[in-house]
This record gives sequence, C-alpha cells and structure tokens, in this order.
Amino acid sequence: MKNIFLSLFVSAFLFVGCAPKPIVRINPSTTQGVWLWGQHFVFDTTSNIHVYIAFDREFSDNELAFSVEYVNESNEPFLVDPAQIEVVAYPFNSAKYEAKTYYAVDPEQQLLETDMAISRSQAQSKNSAIIAALVLGTGFVQTVSDVSNNASFEKQVLHQNMAVAGADLAQAASITADFNVAKLANDRQEWETQTLRKTTLPPNMSIQGRILIPKDLKMINYQITIPLLEKKATFMFEQKIYKPNVDSAKSRQTE
Repeated sequence: MKNIFLSLFVSAFLFVGCAPKPIVRINPSTTQGVWLWGQHFVFDTTSNIHVYIAFDREFSDNELAFSVEYVNESNEPFLVDPAQIEVVAYPFNSAKYEAKTYYAVDPEQQLLETDMAISRSQAQSKNSAIIAALVLGTGFVQTVSDVSNNASFEKQVLHQNMAVAGADLAQAASITADFNVAKLANDRQEWETQTLRKTTLPPNMSIQGRILIPKDLKMINYQITIPLLEKKATFMFEQKIYKPNVDSAKSRQTE
C-alpha cells in the first residue's frame, strides 16, 4: 500500500511539473559601443544630439525593456518621444513567419489605461463590499422571519448558510479587487518613474529611462529606429533564447 501511494505521488509530481520559461537576451549586432554595468550600449549622433541604447531586461511576460539615454549638446531644445521609436522585428523563420513593424509602448497611454483599470477595480471593491453587507442584512431579516413563522431548524440553518456563503463570495471579490488595485498602483509607479517619458530636452541636458517593445520568441532580429532631428539613428539587435533544463544547471541556446 505504501509503495502504491509513493508511486502515485511521484507520478502526480511529474505530471504537474511546469517547464521553466525561456530566458531572453538581446545583443547589439555590432561589437562596437561601450559597456556600463553589464549593458552593451551602442550609440549615434546627429547635430550634437547623442542617443545611447542597450538591452536592459525582460520587463514582463510580454515586453522587453531597453535602456535609452539622450544627450542634447545642441543649441536648441529637442523633443524626446518614446512613442515615435520604430521597431521592425524579423523572424528566425521567414518562410513561416512575417516581419512585424510597430512602435515602442507609449508610457502616457499606458498610464491612462492603468488609471482607468484602477478606477474600475476600486468601484468593483466598493460594490462587492456593499453586496456583502446587503446579503448579510437580508439573511438576518430572513432568520427573524423564519423564527417568527416557526420554520424548521433545517430551513433556518439553510437560509443562514446561504446568506453567509453569498456574503463570503462578495467579500472575496472585494479583497481580490483591492489586491488588483495595489498591483496596478505598483505597476503605475514603475511606468511613471522608470520609463522614458515624453520630454522637451533643453540644451546641455540629458535624460534616460526605459523603452518597452513587445516580446516575441519567434523573432531573431530587432531593428530599432530613433528619430534625431533631420536624421534617424538605426540600431540592429539579435535575440538569443535560452531554455533552462529542468534537471540540470546547464542551459542551451535555441538555434
């Protein structure tokens, strides 16, 4: 019996085991550039406006973050707008997949969408709390009615349990909404403070932050084009995907 239980346990453990998610690294297609704290920056200059860019990290399950810095050594202000940074993603198998063209994520639009999501979650939390109170109140009234009408004990218990269960469900929905608000607020702070925001950069000033682009494991190269006054700076990056082995510290790179 003990051996049967152990076999079932091992089988269940193997069945529900989750495979490690692939790890993404993005490297410039050139060996030129400069290194800073493990990041390989490539750069370009036009009219005394300099831009530096390097892969930073996987920002989430769906996005890649790049560190970008602008330095304005010209005599005129320069508008920095992450939403104008163009990305062309090239697939590793062009016969099966198509190249994609899009722009870096707009932080201002993302902040707006996050604020709306927070507002919806806050309303859901309040509504769920009100429903929980109403259900409990209704249950109390029903209990008084059952007692007054000499309802059976089983019926009284049934009505009480239904009221408590309904209130618990509403309370759980309220707690879930509160948790979602906290998570969204944390996401908002990260978007607000760590991403590159739309800014008019004065002369002799610099600005840095992250830009985000969609992550796609089907892609092998990213062409990132950044507007610089009358010129555009174009950078090529190569995506490498590493698949960790479950039973080993070794990993292998996908071809």
